[in-house]
Amino acid sequence: MVAQTQNIAVQMMQMITGYWISRSLYIVAKLGVPDVVAEKPVTVEELAAATGTHAPSLYRVMRALNSVGVFSEDANGYFHLTPQAELLTTSHPQSMRSLTIMFGEETYDGWVQLMHAVKTGETGFSNAYGEEFFPYLAKNPEVSRIFGEAMTGYVAQTHQAVLESYDFSGTRVLADIGGSHGTLISLILRRYPDMRGILFDQPHVIEEAKAIMAPELQNRCELVGGDFFQSVPQGADTYMLSSIVHDWDEARGIQILETVRKAIPDDGKLLLVETVIKAPNEPDFGKLLDLTMLTVTGGLERDADGYADVLARTGFQMQDVISTASPGSIIEATPV
Repeated sequence: MVAQTQNIAVQMMQMITGYWISRSLYIVAKLGVPDVVAEKPVTVEELAAATGTHAPSLYRVMRALNSVGVFSEDANGYFHLTPQAELLTTSHPQSMRSLTIMFGEETYDGWVQLMHAVKTGETGFSNAYGEEFFPYLAKNPEVSRIFGEAMTGYVAQTHQAVLESYDFSGTRVLADIGGSHGTLISLILRRYPDMRGILFDQPHVIEEAKAIMAPELQNRCELVGGDFFQSVPQGADTYMLSSIVHDWDEARGIQILETVRKAIPDDGKLLLVETVIKAPNEPDFGKLLDLTMLTVTGGLERDADGYADVLARTGFQMQDVISTASPGSIIEATPV
């Protein structure tokens, strides 16, 4: 009994101090330490010179991180990348560097205000910055850039899982609403060469996408800027929203879906790629992600019944919830 209690206490201590690790990861990501180590194994003195930091203090951060598998130090004092550290390099195809920076800066400030959110129902972010998250992004290009890169890295695994879990072969024209730089629709268009696409997002995001999306795909994909609270392009038979509805509160989530309903043909199809909350007491990343929605964007995660309800209220009927190898699921719905 004593041993069991001690083990529970260790688990609690790991949870209580979890931010010790996340803050250390933020420091090395922000400083670009993994990119330096990726070039060749280096000593902490070389790392400090490359990053403009105090070597003894930086060493303490590196030592703490190698204790949890991020970086390794050899007998001669040289640091090497581990698979976990590789994910923090800029060049990794599924890089989590920008995600780590994002969660360590404005998003972190929102989380610090979690008590405010719980007491008032307002976002912690708005309490910290005096405005909501997305308007703040629009006014701060560098923060917006980091957010875009972070989301690209975050959803990379989800995108591949969507591609492997859903058959798009019956789709003639796919509209990716709020599709950012077009990572997901690019994967789908490559898999289905006869399909055409529409990528829709805010005008400044679409301008960035034009410089990123492969030219041969832009020949098959119309890139359109606009506001999905006002209207979305017509002309597609399948409309896809990946990690969009959960970003917004109930009223604005409904407004987005109502806008899509006006554009989608009666025989069309709607696909939502979202984290669907599991049953009570089940371990679930989505239940923690929901707190980021509470503290930062004002949105929320839903269970399957919650999505069925919000779809029914906006002119759709949920047909299926398809699990993937990632935390995201594909919610298939049709107009009614």
